[in-house]
Amino acid sequence: MSKKINKARHFAGIPRWVMETALYKSLGGSAVKLLVLLAYQYKGKNNGDLCITHSLLKGHFKSNTTMYKARDELYHKGFIDINAYGGKSFDGKKMPHLYALTWAEVNDFIKPVKNCYRFTHLPIGKDPSNY
Repeated sequence: MSKKINKARHFAGIPRWVMETALYKSLGGSAVKLLVLLAYQYKGKNNGDLCITHSLLKGHFKSNTTMYKARDELYHKGFIDINAYGGKSFDGKKMPHLYALTWAEVNDFIKPVKNCYRFTHLPIGKDPSNY
């Protein structure tokens, strides 16, 4: 017997009303690609816990310069926001910045143990941005 798959959980998308904005139409190809990859990471309850690192996305971007330019474009045009800043943790491990998509409300961390020493900047349950 085959296992039923919930198609809603296997969907990465950007809302139509976001794609119809002039800002979306002005995005470069790499920025659109990165936005789709972030929408893929977003599972419905982890907004604010999305990562953009070259080690995670190296199969999609040949250089980290291209990826970080796309990240900067998405940030400056208001499609993503920084929820927690990265850097060295108290035990010396490198921690990435955490991002949130601006069209969805920011969620509490799914794994609080993983992020127990992180200071988040965006309020939980914040109303999404209007474009």
